[in-house]
Amino acid sequence: MSVTWIPVLLSLIFFLTACGSSHKLSQKTAHKIIRQLGLIDLKDRELEIQNITQSGNHQAVVEANLQMAFLMSTDSEGTWSVTSFRLADRNWVNVKTFLRAIELIKNQQTRKDLNNLAAGLRKFKRENGHYPTVEKLVNLADVLFPRYMPTLVRYDGWGRELILQHNSKQSLTIISLGTDGIQDTADDIVTSP
Repeated sequence: MSVTWIPVLLSLIFFLTACGSSHKLSQKTAHKIIRQLGLIDLKDRELEIQNITQSGNHQAVVEANLQMAFLMSTDSEGTWSVTSFRLADRNWVNVKTFLRAIELIKNQQTRKDLNNLAAGLRKFKRENGHYPTVEKLVNLADVLFPRYMPTLVRYDGWGRELILQHNSKQSLTIISLGTDGIQDTADDIVTSP
């Protein structure tokens, strides 16, 4: 087994809700906020702020180097792979468990977003007597947001554009291709308003 320490570039987005119009995020403040997350116990040398790009007065992207360790092992054929990782001096996290958790979160967020789209479509239909006449979900999201739904939804948890199918003038289906990205497989997430 081999343990390798490498710096990893992360982009962290901070929403600055209590800032005045002239407030600029400093490296010192960003460093402090990241350490206060509590997700990982970072020491000064394990976190290095590289760059801050502020967008207006309320949002910034902070690029930082974090010290990570990767536990690697070989399989029966001698092929190396990463089996676990850790940030700073935290506990080891099994890669397969971590990836399954990420997939679960993407799935849950996609289902929530599809439910919001379906609710927005129902509101639109109640008010107008029919569903919007658009061909692509991108256009549908533009019609529904912000009047009929509070958040703009165009993509699933995997970053793929949702698919809009017109079954008839009074029936629509919205589809996420799920984990595998292939339509008409068991992991598709489908909703109708």
